[in-house]
Amino acid sequence: KSQYYAGGGVTFNSLADSTFDDAAGFQFFGGYCSKFNFHNPKIGTSIEGGYMNSGDFERTSVRFQNNPNRPAQTITESRSFGGAWLSGLGEYRFSPKLHVMGRAGVDFGDDNGLILGLGAAMNITHFVQLRGEYVARDNIDSIQVNLITEF
Repeated sequence: KSQYYAGGGVTFNSLADSTFDDAAGFQFFGGYCSKFNFHNPKIGTSIEGGYMNSGDFERTSVRFQNNPNRPAQTITESRSFGGAWLSGLGEYRFSPKLHVMGRAGVDFGDDNGLILGLGAAMNITHFVQLRGEYVARDNIDSIQVNLITEF
């Protein structure tokens, strides 16, 4: 019923550089539901902005593994990405409870560049929604689970 909402959730992330292990992170965001709907009551549009942290991507390597003159050294390297993002969201309502959605936007953080995503949402109550999305950034691909509430 309200045009404003906020949400947050967990992200399961993988890097384009596949030598790093996957990471679990988090995000939180706010949104505004616009009245623009392409003259179709089943379509909704929103603008969202938020912050995402990828969690720590890690990789382990062993130096001097086959050198009899030096002891082997295990080296762990860690990377994480974080920052603000802004995107437009379009939804198509199959029913009052089930929606599919797509997003396009920009990341302003460590993974600067475009954001594209697809997902589905289920309205649990009139004020609470559960979302699942696949979101691709320049370096990170994420599967996200978010909970949204209106205010």
